[in-house]
Amino acid sequence: MLGLSADNHHPPMLQRVILGLVSLLAALLTVTTFFRVEFLHHLLWSKGPENNNSSDSSCPDGHFRLGGMKDCLSWLSCEMMQSEVTVMKLMGQGAVKQVFLAYWKGNKVALSRLAVSEFSNDFFHGLEMLKGLQSVYVVKLLGYCEEDHTILTEYHRFGSLTNVNSILEQEEHHSFNTWEVRFRLAIEYAMILHFIHNSPLGPRVMCDSNDLGKALSQYLLTADLHVVANDLDALPLVNRSAGRLVKCGARQLQGDFVSPEQLWPFGDDLPFSDDLMPPYDEKTDIWKIPDVTDFLLGQVEGSDVLRLHLFQLHQDCKRNLPQQRPSALRVVQTYKAVYTSLTQESQLSGTHSELPERRPRKLEMDQALLRVCNELLHESLVVSWLSDHCYQCLYQELGNVPAQERVGHPRNSTFAIDTKHPVTLQVNSSVDRQEVCRVHESFGELGHYSLWVAKANLSNASGPVNCKIIIDHEAINNNLPILYAFLAFGGLAILTSLARLILGHHFVRNLMSRLSNRVEMERLINSELGSPNHLTDNAGPGNLVPGQMPSSYRLRSLDTFRGLALVIMIFVNYGGGRYWFFKHESWNGLTVADLVFPWFVFIMGTSIALSLNPALQAHRSRWKLLVKVAWRTAALVLLGIFIINPNYCKGPLSWDTLRIPGVLQRLGLTYGVIAVMELLCGKCWPEVLSLDSWWSPVRDVLIYWPQWILILMLEFVWLCLIFLLPVPGCPRGYLGPGGIGDFGQFVNCTGGATGYIDRWLFGEEHIYQHPSCRVLYHTTVPYDPENLLGLINSIVMAFLGLQAGKIFIIYKGQNKQIMLRFFIWSILLGAISAILTECSKDQGFIPVNKNLWSISYVTTLSSFAYLLLLLIYFMVDLKKQWTGAPFFYPGMNSILLYVGHEVFEHYFPFRWKMFNDRSHGEHLAQNLLATSIWVFISYVLYKKKIFWKI
Repeated sequence: MLGLSADNHHPPMLQRVILGLVSLLAALLTVTTFFRVEFLHHLLWSKGPENNNSSDSSCPDGHFRLGGMKDCLSWLSCEMMQSEVTVMKLMGQGAVKQVFLAYWKGNKVALSRLAVSEFSNDFFHGLEMLKGLQSVYVVKLLGYCEEDHTILTEYHRFGSLTNVNSILEQEEHHSFNTWEVRFRLAIEYAMILHFIHNSPLGPRVMCDSNDLGKALSQYLLTADLHVVANDLDALPLVNRSAGRLVKCGARQLQGDFVSPEQLWPFGDDLPFSDDLMPPYDEKTDIWKIPDVTDFLLGQVEGSDVLRLHLFQLHQDCKRNLPQQRPSALRVVQTYKAVYTSLTQESQLSGTHSELPERRPRKLEMDQALLRVCNELLHESLVVSWLSDHCYQCLYQELGNVPAQERVGHPRNSTFAIDTKHPVTLQVNSSVDRQEVCRVHESFGELGHYSLWVAKANLSNASGPVNCKIIIDHEAINNNLPILYAFLAFGGLAILTSLARLILGHHFVRNLMSRLSNRVEMERLINSELGSPNHLTDNAGPGNLVPGQMPSSYRLRSLDTFRGLALVIMIFVNYGGGRYWFFKHESWNGLTVADLVFPWFVFIMGTSIALSLNPALQAHRSRWKLLVKVAWRTAALVLLGIFIINPNYCKGPLSWDTLRIPGVLQRLGLTYGVIAVMELLCGKCWPEVLSLDSWWSPVRDVLIYWPQWILILMLEFVWLCLIFLLPVPGCPRGYLGPGGIGDFGQFVNCTGGATGYIDRWLFGEEHIYQHPSCRVLYHTTVPYDPENLLGLINSIVMAFLGLQAGKIFIIYKGQNKQIMLRFFIWSILLGAISAILTECSKDQGFIPVNKNLWSISYVTTLSSFAYLLLLLIYFMVDLKKQWTGAPFFYPGMNSILLYVGHEVFEHYFPFRWKMFNDRSHGEHLAQNLLATSIWVFISYVLYKKKIFWKI
């Protein structure tokens, strides 16, 4: 027994030899398998006869080249055929001609001779077809002699296609008796039909194919296992424009193999008459494709599964109405799509004799697999793409596709393509960069697609190019998880409502009151940023005791609004299921993620009005209030800089890359400016001012005219800086993303003056490094969405929210007036947005843009905010049809939840290692659960009467 001693650190010599042999055998097996796969793939896609017939593509018309011949020769004349060709033996005979085995200069050739003189027209028709259709799809013509009624063609030892089973079942060809080889023959058969139906001699019909055996005998099987058309004696012309259709023979046809329109339509009631027989077109050939393909596939392993993939197509081919049948081109494209998909999966699984289940390739989320197949001879391609979402962008290169070196041997390259938005694919020649074709398509996530690039007319090498996309593997519906989540939360809401209804019943309430005598008290407390959302109960200053705060009640609608914005903010910050519409827009436009921060700013302004008004009515010291405002502002800014730090894992004081702008910084500074403005210009009793004046209907605006002037001045400053500030290397007033946007003219101009001010003031290392525009627009410079210049419009947003708070105060108790004014403000701001944007995403004066915090962005989101606040106020505070749950609870502790969700984002249970990181569903479940946990935490804090205020 061989073994290793305990103190021997190396295996014995014999064991090392055995290990070496095993490794060598494994390597040889791997290499052999690799070369077998490569050779099989080469064989399958090398269309054409044996002996390197692709060289004929360089031979001019009327010339040929055989075997090892270096030069092209002219078709042999009568004299040359008579002197140089030796006839050996008869190989076969049909109604029109006899076929002999012959030799010409050491090469085996096939010589056809007219058998019966009465079929001379058919014989010469076949000769004309051979001469006019010379291509890789037709047997090679070597010469002819009309005087002797002879035709010389290339010899193929396997004979007609009827011999395919006996050939492939031979021992020497057994390794090629697979579904791949057989299906490839069926593809070539369909390609030949497409060529004949679109031939340079006009659309033709393969008439001499009234039964399966006869149809197969019209084609030859080459020594390298390809198909070429051989017998072209019956190819009548179809000319629809001239009303010319065909009839295949002057006799009655019968059987299931021929198409229904080829059968005598009058049955036994009327004898057959060729004059009464209706003509037909090339769709008769389509009817026969399933039968020929079924024969060619045979009964090899995997063929039955393949038939399932072709079932629908073959059903279409067997439609009774010819116009409902697919074209030969569609059959070819579908065959190729199935072949490409299944051979790819077969190679991935390491098998070639069976069809594995179709499995998607491993792709990232929002990606599809694109396989570009190049059928252009000697012309390599460059494939580029452009997203519809990328405004005025340059095409981005996907990669190169090698040229087809042999006719029928297409080359291909595989790419991952984005599926978030529809894209345009541009195919250019790699030599002169001239556009070959362009295709617009919407790809589905994890779908497999093939883009076939081929000549529209196979017989016209200089003709137009056809590009067509075929679906190889259906995409998944990545929106289903959203539907499931909606149904789950909707069901939960319904159950909660039912529970409330049951608990609200008189009997249940009496029962509960006996069990518990506790009465829950509603606590009035600051929840955040200037918070209490109260309305005073007093009508005027005469009812107020000096130095005492007036009694008030809390508006649950404001906490609900704030909580709604906060919950959506947490959800999108945690990833939003990795859906693009739950992420921030790349540049112009809006997504769900772009709504929440402005709404939070808006409701902050509303809360400032409602919190400071009681303090002013109580004649509290404005200086003390200013100190409190300054403290809150500083606290928020410091929280944002030192706690909510993007480089938190490096420590809170990573100064080298510390981001200075941020969300809390923006909130703090906006709060400070609006609160100071309100303290300096606010009115103690605005509801009793100017009641008798003619401008009383708009007093909520006019009595605060100093604030409006200040806001308009700030907006004027923003407009001047945006449109007049010179930015090195950029045009004045530039509002674009830079990068590849604007056709790549302003690569480093991301954000124009907005980005320039931040980079100049803070430095590139201290602003956000991964803006949302980087992925789509390929920007190269840092850009911060919470930029300094955007602070101005953030103040405007908060001021518009402040205006909502003043409406609550001035029109206290006048619910219809409050709702009417909210509606008017929504319409007015919406109209301003429509003018600024020209109702377009990219082409207005000032587009809606969250990255810039453009004024149109502010007016649009304020319009939405007024409308949303109107609805929530109506449902929660007026009709009390909704308590505001569950959003009311986060709204009561907004700052605590925002800071908490940022700090604990990467900790369990808010995040965990997923089983499938490429699944929208799993990401959505994780993000929804994390958001729900924070909502539950806010509920517990509310019940425990724990509120964190600054």
